[in-house]
Amino acid sequence: GKCVTLLNWKYETDGLKLTVSEITYPFIAALGDEEFQKSVADQNLKAIRPPLAVCTFAITTDQMLVLTVRGKTTNVYPGRFYGQGGNPPSVHFSLLQHQLDELNEELLLSPDEVIHDSLQFYGIIEDCGAFPRKPDLIGTVQIKLSSQELSARFYSRVSHQRPPDVADIKLIPFNGNALRTFLDSETQPTDFCPPAHGGLRLISQFHFGK
Repeated sequence: GKCVTLLNWKYETDGLKLTVSEITYPFIAALGDEEFQKSVADQNLKAIRPPLAVCTFAITTDQMLVLTVRGKTTNVYPGRFYGQGGNPPSVHFSLLQHQLDELNEELLLSPDEVIHDSLQFYGIIEDCGAFPRKPDLIGTVQIKLSSQELSARFYSRVSHQRPPDVADIKLIPFNGNALRTFLDSETQPTDFCPPAHGGLRLISQFHFGK
C-alpha cells in the first residue's frame, strides 16, 4: 500500500486529528519487509534504490559548517535542519560522485570547488521512529569557498528556484563551543531531521571530544 509520513497532529472535540502525506519512499518499507523479500528472491529483479541516505556537512574555508533548511512544503521533515545529501538513485553509486551532485544541486558548488579527498565519514544515524532500517551515513567535506562566498552563491538563486528540500541555509562556526551551544541552547532536537541532529553530535564527539 501507500507509504505516508506524519506531518502534524492535534486534539479536536471528537478525537485526534492526524495530518499525513504520501511520500516517495515506499521502497523503504518494502525492502525492510521479510515476506516481500522472500516473495521476490527468485525473480532476479533489477536493483532499485537502496534504503540508505548520505548526509554530509560542508565546511567553508573560514571554518563555518553548512546546514540546509528544508522547505515547509516537503513531505519529509518540513522546515527542519539537515546537511547536504539524500537518497542515492540506485544501488550502484559512488559516494563521492553522489555528494558532488548533491552539493551542486543544493549549494551550486561545482566539483572543482569541493576538496575531494577531504570527504570523511563518521558513522550512521537512524531515525528509528519514522524510518527504521533506513540509516543516514554521516560525514563532512571541505569546500574552497568562504562562508561569505557560499552565501552569495546560494542566495543568487531566488527562493522559488531552489530545490523544495533546500529552502535556506544556516552557517555555524565549526568549533566545539559553538557547536555545543547551537545544539544544547539555541535549538531543540525537533528543529532537526533526526539524522542531522545525531550526526552533528557524532561529528562533535569525533572532532572536539564531547
